Amino acid sequence: MKFLGSYKRIIMDPPVNEEMMYMMWRSRTTLFQILQDRGYTIKNDFPEFKDFETWAKEFDNENLKKQMRFFHEQDSKKIIVDWPKEPKLGTNIRDIYTEMENIGVTNCILIISDSITPYTKNILKNLKQQNKIQIDVFTLKETQINITKHELVPKHEILSIPQKKTLLQEYNILPSQLPQIKLTDPVVRYFGAKKGQVMKITRKSETLEDMESISYRIVV
Repeated sequence: MKFLGSYKRIIMDPPVNEEMMYMMWRSRTTLFQILQDRGYTIKNDFPEFKDFETWAKEFDNENLKKQMRFFHEQDSKKIIVDWPKEPKLGTNIRDIYTEMENIGVTNCILIISDSITPYTKNILKNLKQQNKIQIDVFTLKETQINITKHELVPKHEILSIPQKKTLLQEYNILPSQLPQIKLTDPVVRYFGAKKGQVMKITRKSETLEDMESISYRIVV
């Protein structure tokens, strides 16, 4: 685990209240789960703060430098996770993009407190569709819960390239013949799936007890 102290910090001024502290702790906890579900292993030198009481005791503006931004590298996979100081994501996307280029990172997760400008939405959409870099943006509110743990959300998995090839050969179909799921789907965003990838969805059977039904969707 490496920390990038040179990057703009999320130093809150004035200091955040207890409600915001709790929201940031919930957000941080969800992001740990997102990273794990994307195949990253969080090392012990970056504390998880599994309970809010411990987090609150450690929380202050200076500690946010270590608690609310980190750079993770594993098996050549690099990702930045950050809670930018600016509430909106607008022209500051250029600074983030430049920083990613400078340190050779193609994946980033940003958690913002407000919203994204329409201009920036188009930039992010184009970058993702080109498979050039991937910047996934969530609001602080969206990261208060892990949507994949909801009882109504079935299990989702991203097929590897060999698994996708095997699926298409087995059914003798083209990728375009698969049912679709959009890049904007909440679960697709959670897993960071890219255009052209196939998601395997496993549901409990509605008619047969202890049985499962499997379907596939291509990300568009």
